Amino acid sequence: MSRLENKLTLWEQQKLISPTQKQQILTFETQNKRPHLLTALFSLGIFIVSLGIISLIAANWDEISGAVKLTIDFMLLAALAAGTGVADTRGKTFWKEAGILALFLMTIASIGLISQVFQTNGTLSGGALLASVFSIPLLAVSQKKLLPLLWVPLFLGGIVSNRNVLDFLELTFRYLDRYFDRFPAMIPVPFIVFFALTSYGFYRLHLLSGRKYPVFTVLRGYFEVLTYCAALFDSFIGYRYSILNLLIPVAVFAGSAWIYYKHNYPRMQNFNIAMIGACFFIAYIRLFSDLLTTGIGLIVTGLLLLALVWGIKTVINKTAGRKE
Repeated sequence: MSRLENKLTLWEQQKLISPTQKQQILTFETQNKRPHLLTALFSLGIFIVSLGIISLIAANWDEISGAVKLTIDFMLLAALAAGTGVADTRGKTFWKEAGILALFLMTIASIGLISQVFQTNGTLSGGALLASVFSIPLLAVSQKKLLPLLWVPLFLGGIVSNRNVLDFLELTFRYLDRYFDRFPAMIPVPFIVFFALTSYGFYRLHLLSGRKYPVFTVLRGYFEVLTYCAALFDSFIGYRYSILNLLIPVAVFAGSAWIYYKHNYPRMQNFNIAMIGACFFIAYIRLFSDLLTTGIGLIVTGLLLLALVWGIKTVINKTAGRKE
């Protein structure tokens, strides 16, 4: 039985829907089910054909003049743009999104081709940023997360790999290392705060934009991951381990778990709770260095946590009983 059927059965048992409504929902979902396997095979076929065309071109690359290369490139771009526009007007969402993704990849390839033909000697950082900027209009019309999932690493990678940015980050780390000399576990805290606030900022932008642009959701997700990475940085990399190395990531994951609990996202809530357990495991390994002591410590911590949960649940139940 599928997850949908399990949920519908539960709702039927709870008298939320009737048996007729359950059957109507199942019938609708069955009729509108997407052929994922066929779509995947079709996409794989297009990808293989594209690789074959690229291989043929690469085999004769030196024999093709720069003017011919650029002409073919711009013709492909124009054909893709026209095809994507036609798919959009006809309501073919899959083909529209496929065309947008192809235009994004062609934009990157075109910048590389222009650099090769005119020998601009540009950097990878500059090329990535240029491709990101030219691809911004595609983000405005795309309704799926696949394009932003590729665009965001390209954009952030272009920024971070810039020589000036790398020099700035190096100076920042040196300053923080001196400032938090006595408490090295605090070094990631400014990055945690920056990533967390940026993630929240993109979440607000997503709401203010009417949830129209998936790129804001993807950016929020990436910066949330960076927040977690910064919180765990010293747990794995730090040469010294203290109680702060445990408290900082636990605070981050506990705060995230609370936020997802308030917004009713049980999967992310459970993930963050599980990561709190992982933080304790890492702490015991780093502090005690043997599995016996680690095991005893984890058991004690787990029992204390279970007692805390039981106490909180008891208080909630008593409070609810008084309100009734």
